[in-house]
Amino acid sequence: MLCNKEFKNVLNKVVVKYSDVLDALDNFESSGRISRIAAKKRFNFTLDNDLMKSFRVHCHKNNLKMSSEIEGLIKEKVNQ
Repeated sequence: MLCNKEFKNVLNKVVVKYSDVLDALDNFESSGRISRIAAKKRFNFTLDNDLMKSFRVHCHKNNLKMSSEIEGLIKEKVNQ
């Protein structure tokens, strides 16, 4: 059984990790509606226009989702 201090530590980790889920549940409790929990977030940044055109053509020819490809490339860089 967890002591109070251990329980508080575990609870804090749960709140941090699942804050979006807890917010959705809180919203459901007050409104009676389930809101969609966003697993992804939109970002805005600038890229070279010619590079973007080439990438768009590449993804279209190969039936790829641009965002999924970029996400995969970022993961490769981060995990090097």
